[in-house]
Amino acid sequence: MVVAVIAHMVRVFLTGAYKKPREFNWGVGVLLLTLTLFLSFTGYLLRGISSRSGRHVGTNMAGATPFLGNEGPSAA
Repeated sequence: MVVAVIAHMVRVFLTGAYKKPREFNWGVGVLLLTLTLFLSFTGYLLRGISSRSGRHVGTNMAGATPFLGNEGPSAA
C-alpha cells in the first residue's frame, strides 16, 4: 500500500496533474499519503518485541523534526 501510494504521488507530480484545477485533489492526496504512512507505522508497533526498536526510531525521528522537535518553540 505504501509503495503504491508513493508511486502514484510521484507519477502525479511528474506529469503535472496537481496543477489547476486539481490543487484540492493534490492536497487530499498528500493528506492520504501522510495518513497511510502514519497507519503503517502504528501497525508496525503492534508486532510485539521487534516493535521496541521501531518505537525508539520513530520517537527519535519525531524529536528531530525541524521547528517541532527538540529544537522547537517548546524546547527547554
